[in-house]
Order: sequence, then structure tokens, then C-alpha cells
Amino acid sequence: MLSERDVLQHFEPTPGDTQEAAPAHPAVDKAALYGLPGEIVRAIEPFTEADPAALLLNALAAFGNVIGCSACATVQNDKHPGRLFVAQVGPTAKGRKGTGWSPIKHLFSLVDLEWAKNRIKTGLSSGEGLIFNVRDPIYKQEPIKEKGRVVDYQEIQVDPGESDKRLMIVEPEFASTLTVMGREGNILSAVIRQAWDDGNLSPLTRNNPSRVRARISR
Repeated sequence: MLSERDVLQHFEPTPGDTQEAAPAHPAVDKAALYGLPGEIVRAIEPFTEADPAALLLNALAAFGNVIGCSACATVQNDKHPGRLFVAQVGPTAKGRKGTGWSPIKHLFSLVDLEWAKNRIKTGLSSGEGLIFNVRDPIYKQEPIKEKGRVVDYQEIQVDPGESDKRLMIVEPEFASTLTVMGREGNILSAVIRQAWDDGNLSPLTRNNPSRVRARISR
């Protein structure tokens, strides 16, 4: 019969068999820190508690939003602009998610202050609201009358729309967005997916004329 000591010795690792404990958090592969985005991350990293992966993803998402659809990659017959959707997951109050966005926002505000002031928003609550913030001009037909009789129609602009189609939505707590998506009749999830697919947006409601047509460089 084996004693307790014998059993423990049987399961103790022999020299050379020990494995290093897995890191508490996976490190960003050096290959990911390529080009200018990598230089940005390396320049900021020594001065922040933010995760390098967060800095990199935020930099790429912000860059794609700032340049809009002026540049794109072609895959078969589809045009793919730098429209990135990023979800960062980390412990509440300890994940430093906001810390990872702050220096990137500041950097890109130096590139385009108007974008930083006017096109970064938060508070997703409905698909209609999302469309409204990037809507095209809205027109309607008005009758032209002569002596009380309609002789023709003319197109009148009733809403100038949003000329800047760039919209950087930053949600500090994605759980609140998921809650909104789960409400009956809410189309936010469908609109977000459509924004990712091709950027052409329109609510299928009779009384909402807001539309968005994607403008991707050819």
C-alpha cells in the first residue's frame, strides 16, 4: 500500500517537466503593432495604465472614422471602408477601458478638432436615432398653385440632413446597449448590422423619411 508521501511524490513534477504558469492576461503580439498604429501604441504605452490592445483597437477605429469612406479595400465586388466595430471587455472600474480611449481621442482631436467636438457621441437608444445623426437631406413635393389651382409640383428641402457622415459612437457600458436592443420593437441591432454591412440605412416605417446612402469611394 502506498503511503501519502509516496502518492505526493508520484504526482510531483520532475525537474524539466514544470510548465510556466499561463500569463494573467494575453500579451499583444509584436506583429500587431505594425506601422503608424504600432508607433502610436508604443509612444503612449509607457505613460498609461491602458492595455496596449485597447490603445491599438481605439487608434484603428478612430482612424477609420476620421477618414470616413474616402479609402477602402476591395474584396471581390464589395468595397470595405475602415469602418471598425470594437467591443472591449474588462473588469468594471479596473479594466481601464476609458483610459484606453482618452489618449487616442486627444491625439485625433489634434488631427481634426471638429470631428472630436461634433462627431463623437454616446447614448445609443434606437435605430431611428442612429439614422437621424447621419441622415441625408429630406425633400418633399410642394404644390405650385395658380389662381387656387395646382398646376405643378416642386421639390422643397425640409431638412438639410447631416453633411458629415462620420459618427464615432463610444459606449462606456455595452451592457446598457444590449438592454436597449432587447426591448420589443427596437431596431437598433438591425440598424447597427446594416451600418456594418454597407452603410445604407432606412427605417421601415411609413412616417419616418430619414435615409442614409453610403458614399464609398470607387
